[in-house]
Amino acid sequence: MSVGDGKRNAKKGRTQALVPVMKPNIQQQVTEDIEDGELAHGTNMQALVPLVKEIPSQIDVRIDVTLLHCQACRLPFKPPVFVCASGHAVCCHCRKSHDEMCGVASIHCGGLGAFICASKVACSYKDFGCNSYVVYHQAHAHMRACHFAPCKCPESGCGFLSAPPGLVEHFATIHSRPITYVRYGRSWNLSLPISKSWHVIVGQEDQNVFLVTLGELGTAATLVSLVCVRANNTASTTTRFWCKLSVVYPGGDKDKVVLMSSTVSNNTMLDGTPRPGQGMFLTVPRELISGELLAINVRIDPVHSIDAATMTETMLPPPHDRKTRRFR
Repeated sequence: MSVGDGKRNAKKGRTQALVPVMKPNIQQQVTEDIEDGELAHGTNMQALVPLVKEIPSQIDVRIDVTLLHCQACRLPFKPPVFVCASGHAVCCHCRKSHDEMCGVASIHCGGLGAFICASKVACSYKDFGCNSYVVYHQAHAHMRACHFAPCKCPESGCGFLSAPPGLVEHFATIHSRPITYVRYGRSWNLSLPISKSWHVIVGQEDQNVFLVTLGELGTAATLVSLVCVRANNTASTTTRFWCKLSVVYPGGDKDKVVLMSSTVSNNTMLDGTPRPGQGMFLTVPRELISGELLAINVRIDPVHSIDAATMTETMLPPPHDRKTRRFR
């Protein structure tokens, strides 16, 4: 091996030593450039040093989960953290009364607080597509808002489970259901076969999935409701959408109209297709239905925007047209 080859190999070795601590995309690009020989000549390796210094090294570790819980209330730690004279680590709510024998936990443990804030875990819905790592004590809140929380196909007898984006492909390929894409803040006229109990709508802006569900009220009317296919339909879940549903008499008499506006509830479909009789729904008399098709106008407006990774909430402007509109 020549002296020149030895210098090139040494240079290559120094370059590769820098690669593991870079961001994945930088590492991949540098590695490819090395293999192609593009870094062998005219490359200022010192320019890579600031990139390395800006990216902190991280490792994956396993620890006893109880170390991340208050030793008094057994709930996940949220800084500030305190330690008593006996060495018990407790949260700020338990520092005064965690143990009568120990007294007040008066020592603020900033190091443990920093460790807790840096302790991140993978989202429980990782297998459904979520790649987020969240601070341990925020994991439960993240799960409540995670867009990848699995939902069930509403088709009777189908047990398919997926995050909402995966359900859309499933609806189209397996059940041959048409997918209607709409833009928020606009009215859309849809013709829905009443023989089908549910119909799919997808928001173009964010790919949120909605179902328009139909149900019979005897022979007199059809019940219509709209839900967002999303996990955790609980009181603590923030409302994200507002909808307006309206049906006009098909014969041209626009004085005969029924409409409803309400918040949009979330539903995982784990209990099957949601029945329109539950929650808010629109009652459409039989005379407003033309044959086997229901001609309905649908409008969906976003109300709140939630960042599932940071749990920050942003208020969006309310729908500018929520008042009842009279057809003339």
